Amino acid sequence: MRRVFVVVAALALCAYAQEEGAEEEKIEETAPQEESRKEKAEKYVYCESDNCYDLLGVKKDAGGLTIKRAYRRLATEWHPDRNPDPRAKDLFQKFANAYEVLSNSEMRKNYDYLLDHPMEFPMHYLRYGGANKYAPKTDAKMVIILTLIVVAVLHHYFLKMQHDDIVKKVTRHPDMQRRLLQLMSDNPIGVSPKKKSGAARQEGGGAKSSKKEAKVDDTKKADAEKKLLEQLAAEELLPPPPSVKDNAAWLLFTLPLYVGYALLFNVSWFVRIRIQKSEYTDADKEYLTSRALVGAELIDSVKVYEGYTDDEKAELVARELWDDDNLMEYKREIKPADKKSGKEKQAARRAKKGGDGGVGMLE
Repeated sequence: MRRVFVVVAALALCAYAQEEGAEEEKIEETAPQEESRKEKAEKYVYCESDNCYDLLGVKKDAGGLTIKRAYRRLATEWHPDRNPDPRAKDLFQKFANAYEVLSNSEMRKNYDYLLDHPMEFPMHYLRYGGANKYAPKTDAKMVIILTLIVVAVLHHYFLKMQHDDIVKKVTRHPDMQRRLLQLMSDNPIGVSPKKKSGAARQEGGGAKSSKKEAKVDDTKKADAEKKLLEQLAAEELLPPPPSVKDNAAWLLFTLPLYVGYALLFNVSWFVRIRIQKSEYTDADKEYLTSRALVGAELIDSVKVYEGYTDDEKAELVARELWDDDNLMEYKREIKPADKKSGKEKQAARRAKKGGDGGVGMLE
């Protein structure tokens, strides 16, 4: 009987323990889980678009006493009752808000988590402009300088390619090839060098001697090409290689100087000629003559006019070509006599085909 009682009591205790365990599991399941640091941090706006540490002028690892002293100093300086500055009220509120965030240890942990994980809080930075405020900033001067350097390098490379292409086209011309052969050989053009006999070639070492001869020919050709380019450059048959002054960066840098010089020249010209009614000097007459010839497309540029002799310049200046009537008369004089218009050429072809009979039929 006693044994039966013990067994029944043990079974009852086990059942009670199981019921308590089930109830504890239910309580644990229904109990709310602890919020993560991210969920806590995203509930607040903190210092909005400003940085709380920057507002108080302290570092991120500053202690509580340092933060308190910084806040008291700023609050004393910017209190609206003491500072008449219209910004004092807003700044005082910002300092107080920053101190409230950083003086609370839990709030500070949340704020530090937000600063350390900005990608997890995109809405905060979008709302308060943090994406622009906390983005890395580059000095505008450095951006302009780097852009100019890149443009200068690319433009110099383009000019060099253009110059190399012109050199290749000129040097591939048959006349230039003949000059190249003339430089490579000591014999005059049209006389071919004597060829070695078969025995002489065999005595020379066969393949090894041919390789040496090929190297010598390549060296001789390279030297001849270099001399040819020097001669063509001296004869002004090739454009000069691109220099610093041809670069777009240099032109952009010197553009204000050219604009200022042109403005000063035009103003002085207007004052001297239009207002003071001064007569043209010799330099003025040459300048007007060159401009007139360029404008009428009688010469390519002012540089071509500078290549004229003094007598030629004097003759052109004497004709006062800056006057439109004189310029038109000069153009008629230098027009070739055999140059006919399209109608004149067409009438000449018809007369040549039909002869006198064709004219009589038209009459």
